[in-house]
Amino acid sequence: MESPLKIHPLRVLLADDEWLLCWSLERHLVRLGIEVRTASTGDEALRLFESNVFDWLITDFKLPEKDGFELISAAKKIKPDIRTILMTAYGSPAVEEMARKIGARYLAKPFDLDLVSQIVLLADAAQY
Repeated sequence: MESPLKIHPLRVLLADDEWLLCWSLERHLVRLGIEVRTASTGDEALRLFESNVFDWLITDFKLPEKDGFELISAAKKIKPDIRTILMTAYGSPAVEEMARKIGARYLAKPFDLDLVSQIVLLADAAQY
């Protein structure tokens, strides 16, 4: 008999125009059983977000077409409880404060890939 509760793997939308970081982080998360979709522009990420269900949005601050703040704001209008991480190599206290104000976790590049997976997995575990 199948359980009425369907447990699904975590689903992450990863938006970054640095293909090597995107590829590395995607592989790292997939190895942990997390489903990952990637986008290289803000507009592409928003299209994916509008047509799929995600638990997390992990985005770079500087993206072509739509920056990370615009993307997070648009995503939160669609799904207010989406969990978000804003990554940037152009960090400053002001950017960190702006990220906090929109409810995003802030990660300065470079960072350890394990840190991202810990944030995602621990936040999900805390939900239950």
